[in-house]
Amino acid sequence: HASNRARVRFVPMTGVAEQQREKLPDPAEPTLYNGSFEQTIDEEGRIPSGWHYLRAAAVAEASDAPDGSRVLRFENLAPGEPSRALQGLAVDGRQVTRLDAGLSARGDNLAAGPTAEQTPAAMLTFYDARRAVIDNVVLARFRGDFDWRRIRREILVPLAAREAIFRVGLLGGTGRLDVDDLQLVRIRSE
Repeated sequence: HASNRARVRFVPMTGVAEQQREKLPDPAEPTLYNGSFEQTIDEEGRIPSGWHYLRAAAVAEASDAPDGSRVLRFENLAPGEPSRALQGLAVDGRQVTRLDAGLSARGDNLAAGPTAEQTPAAMLTFYDARRAVIDNVVLARFRGDFDWRRIRREILVPLAAREAIFRVGLLGGTGRLDVDDLQLVRIRSE
């Protein structure tokens, strides 16, 4: 039932996590941190720095990685199970009107989960000052088998946007998805 659905909200970092940031977010220059997954936070080198809510995902060595030597790999065989990575960022729609978003991806046996929303994808969700969702932009949906491909899209930033979450993964779908070289850059008006 629609009224029983749980709502998800972006929660900014506080305490030690916020104090240990190397660079504070700049809403006039939104960017993704560690989009090539070269920096990790664990001894095994499997948890990427700057990425949160990882499910069925880990950094993997890849000699053919588009940027560096590591990729973020999502693997899931159970339809409907979460498999994702998220990164929150500040973005002020009064200062930033367009973003250039891109990533490299390859897939193996990618398929949707039990519902239409449960498709392997990369997307950007914008939130207003009250942290209510105001727009959800799909950068790419992934299906089947494919070798490395570069995906780019220009994204319009809603005027009311103050924060965003970049979400990537199988998102309830199945198969194996590798991603690398995730980028988000402000497009300046001429």
